[in-house]
Amino acid sequence: PNDDFCPGLTRKAMGAERAPQSQPCTLRLLVLVPILLSLAASWDWKAERSQDPFEKCMQDPDYEQLLEVVTWGLNRTLKPQRVIVVGAGVAGLVAAKMLSDAGHKVTILEADNRIGGRIFTYRDQNTGWIGELGAMRMPSSHRILHKLCQGLGLNLTKFTQYDKNTWTEVHEVKLRNYVVEKVPEKLGYALRPQEKGQSPEDIYQMALNQALKDLKALGCRKAMKKFERHTLLEYLLGEGNLSRPAVQLLGDVMSEDGFFYPLVRQLWDGTGVVKRWAEDPHSQGGFVVQPPALWQNEKDYWRVPYGRIYFAREHTAHPHGWVETAVKSALRAAIKINSRKGPASDTASPTGHASDTEGQGHVHGVAGSPSHDLAKEEGSHPAAQGQLSLQHMTHTRTLY
Repeated sequence: PNDDFCPGLTRKAMGAERAPQSQPCTLRLLVLVPILLSLAASWDWKAERSQDPFEKCMQDPDYEQLLEVVTWGLNRTLKPQRVIVVGAGVAGLVAAKMLSDAGHKVTILEADNRIGGRIFTYRDQNTGWIGELGAMRMPSSHRILHKLCQGLGLNLTKFTQYDKNTWTEVHEVKLRNYVVEKVPEKLGYALRPQEKGQSPEDIYQMALNQALKDLKALGCRKAMKKFERHTLLEYLLGEGNLSRPAVQLLGDVMSEDGFFYPLVRQLWDGTGVVKRWAEDPHSQGGFVVQPPALWQNEKDYWRVPYGRIYFAREHTAHPHGWVETAVKSALRAAIKINSRKGPASDTASPTGHASDTEGQGHVHGVAGSPSHDLAKEEGSHPAAQGQLSLQHMTHTRTLY
């Protein structure tokens, strides 16, 4: 969450703080964003015009199979397990529902006084306005998440990511976005000759050319290993060969953060709400983006079971930082637990961890499960009911 890294920003807020735009803060945000997360998300800025060059690299080989599971559910078990899910975030709830629908006895443990993890919607009872204090949007490409919402009968609201007719104001210069696209130097940036006359998206594409070359030369695995250790700022100034003013331009113009005009601030007649996840007693600043130093091993140990404990949450799958990633991890954990070839009296100790990442839980489950062929499950179970009325589920609030 940007407001945790830069206290002056209030992206996940209801307009509670005055948050003037500051160049140092923008650069600090760029420092903290890994290049792969930027590649995965930034193209959604104007998705109809661009395509992430690493998109195919990030595709899960079992994606279509997981889509079948979230559509039809798991096979009905003949040997029900007793399952504990620690954390009622998205991963915990999805795993619990899948396992409960399959016939397992599921108990959810949650330390907070609410469920949802870092999907946290604030609703003002007086005005009827709502604000997202956690996860905000679901890209259209996240088909598993959309299928889950459809199965639960949820109504979705269109999220406008980009509008060329809206305004961008930098250095006390205000221009329409379509003007900024054509002549961004009008905002007062001292760009290099080759950067002038280029849209912010084109400047960004210039910087990504080296990444594309490496992708073609090294292949997906080696290229991703190389770039997941870079921060976006390091890459843009280094291999991307952009000038610092150009990087500042990208940080200001392509940023997802919005700021209130001074005139609007005068109209505020009440208090606002700011959620700082760094001060959350349960997540304690455990964010979805790990420092590059944590990515030195060839093997990803986040997802490896420990005994009969399985882990699920967005950091145990790829790409990190998305609600759908938490859902995918939960489905995989549930599949393994459901396919366990053990006596019915065995106790499963599965998981979640209500450490609220973008709405996830942390799923620990029965370990030592044999490898599972998803293809055997496809279409073999009737569609899951579109509600969370889990006949085998118990919810318990506990402090730990």
